[in-house]
Amino acid sequence: MTNNLTLNEILTGYQQEFEKDSDFNELNLRERQLMLPGIKHKYVAYMIRHKQKKYELEKAKRDAIDSLTNNYDGPVGLSHTAIENKIKSKPPIRRIDDMIKEQDIIIDYLEKVEYITKSMTYDMSNIIKIMELETT
Repeated sequence: MTNNLTLNEILTGYQQEFEKDSDFNELNLRERQLMLPGIKHKYVAYMIRHKQKKYELEKAKRDAIDSLTNNYDGPVGLSHTAIENKIKSKPPIRRIDDMIKEQDIIIDYLEKVEYITKSMTYDMSNIIKIMELETT
């Protein structure tokens, strides 16, 4: 997923991709079962990329706050904490906070997808057992 997409576009893209990855039936069951480890890996990799992006945003926020705190030209006599709180309410910092929250939402979604792919292993196994019972 590219960085220029909105949160909704990213989530919709992942949702559509997962719908394709999780679509299985009696005819493609064996194929999907063999592909499942790769599918799990793909979503874990997506999640790690978003965690990395979140870390980069948090670092950028810390760096921006430090830089703005050191160059603060406000009222004299404010404590360091008061200056930081004033800076945190500035639009550039709020935008970074919004971007961090978006990463949290994407990470939460991908964690749920990972959980679902784990349970798909058991679901497929149970379907195979049922199919075997039906044929005997």
